[in-house]
Order: sequence, then structure tokens, then C-alpha cells
Amino acid sequence: DLVEAELACTTCRAIARVDGNRHMAGLGGWVLSSVLIEGRRFDEAEAVLREAISDNLSVRDRRSASFCFVSRGTISMSRNDLAAGAEQFRDGLLLAQESSDWVGAGFGLMWFVSLASRDGRHQHAARIWGGLQHEADVLLRLYPSQRRAILRAVDVSSNALGAELFERLVAHGSRLGWREATLEALDVADLVITSARSNDPTTAITTVEPIPDPTSSPVGNPDRLSPREVDVLRLIAQGCTNHQIGEQLYISNGTVERHVANLYRKIGARRRAEATVYALRNGFGST
Repeated sequence: DLVEAELACTTCRAIARVDGNRHMAGLGGWVLSSVLIEGRRFDEAEAVLREAISDNLSVRDRRSASFCFVSRGTISMSRNDLAAGAEQFRDGLLLAQESSDWVGAGFGLMWFVSLASRDGRHQHAARIWGGLQHEADVLLRLYPSQRRAILRAVDVSSNALGAELFERLVAHGSRLGWREATLEALDVADLVITSARSNDPTTAITTVEPIPDPTSSPVGNPDRLSPREVDVLRLIAQGCTNHQIGEQLYISNGTVERHVANLYRKIGARRRAEATVYALRNGFGST
């Protein structure tokens, strides 16, 4: 019963706010938004999600914030605003990566399958779906309300590509795993956003791309990071705080901050999410 569920969520969220518990207020906001989305009350759900994200980030709860961003993306998808959905899915996926949350990352990647399919990027959709193969059943059971939309997107892309090519691309994505699925998703976000900004629908991929060799993905270091900076970057991509990095590398917080500042300058990053993207795209990430 959506009415009873809304009342329960609203009450719990209000109690958390009175108690000053922003973590629970943010989490309650995400649950409440799910009820509102189920009832197709998108404007109310988006307002709740904006507040929930503010609550989450105020207490550094990136994991819960990642779910809220992805949920906002689903609202944008329902409004056919694919570019906004791409930005929100990307932010949610990167926050999940930063907090080393495979469930949140899987939640984001599932919706990237839907986004890619909706935008006609069916080969991307197939490869991302392939990267999720080992966890897909678990993720779909965790999010039963999302199941129909995700599987419909899979069917659309399979029909568009033909069963044989679709299965080959899924198998390729499965061999490469989550790291490559994440890179595919980030590429989809870039393509969808760029297409919307240029107002050029022809950027959708319609030709058959060759399936790359899964063994040909060397680690690159185009910006000449030092070995210690590489160590720090890898840990940033795994979601570690500066304090945790210092503990793992046996260096002081001041030294960590100096390495972070130096590598940010070299790679042109301004925040951890950008450093995480760089790490993933150059083979330094861990998913």
C-alpha cells in the first residue's frame, strides 16, 4: 500500500530530522522517494531526493548519496531528458565507486544499460550488461521495482542488434568485468551529454564496432605520475580517505595531502570523482 508506505517513510524521516540525524534523514528520503516514484509523483520525489543528497553529503555518506543520484536519473529518464539522466547516473556511479560499494555501482550500471538502449547505443548496452552478468540476478532481486525497465532495455538492444551479435557483446563484457563496464558507462554518459549539447542526434552509434581483444588493455601513465602518486591514485579510486591512504602507505596525512595535490595538478582533476575517472580510464582503478 503506497499510502501506508509513504506515511511510514515520512514519519521516520521527520523523527530523524528532529533528532538531528542527517544520515537517517537522507536514507529515509531515498526510501520515501522510491515510494513517490512508484506512484509516478516525480516532482515530489525529486524535491525529496535533493534534500536527501544534501543530508547525505553533509555527513559524508557517499554511498546513500549515490543511490539518490541514480534515482534522480530515473526521474529524468521518465521525462525523456536523457542528458540530465546521464549526468545523474554518472555522479551516482562515481560516488559508489568512491565508497567501494558494489551494490550501488551495480544499481548505477543497470540504469546505464537502460540509458544506452534508450539512446540507441545498443552495443554499449550489451557490453555493460555483460559486465553485470555474474551479479545481475542478485541485483534484480534487490531492486524488483527496477527489474521490468532493465529487462525491457535488454530486450530492445538484443532485438536491435540481433541475438547473435548481442550475445557476443555480452560475452565480451562478461570477460572484462566491472572495470570495463564502468568505462563503457562513463563513455555512454559523455556521448549522451555531448549529443544533447550539440543537438545532433546522429551521434548515436548505428554501425557495428569490432569486438576488441580482452587481453589488450595496457596500463598507461600519460602524465608521468611518480610511483607513490600512482599508489595514492589507486587508493583514491578504491574510495579511501586521506587518513586511510596514510595508514596503508605508512605516511603522514600531510604527505598524503601533498601527493594528492601534486597528482591532481598533473592529471587536471579538481575532486576525487574526477581522479577516479582518470584512474579507471588509465588502468589504475580497482572495481
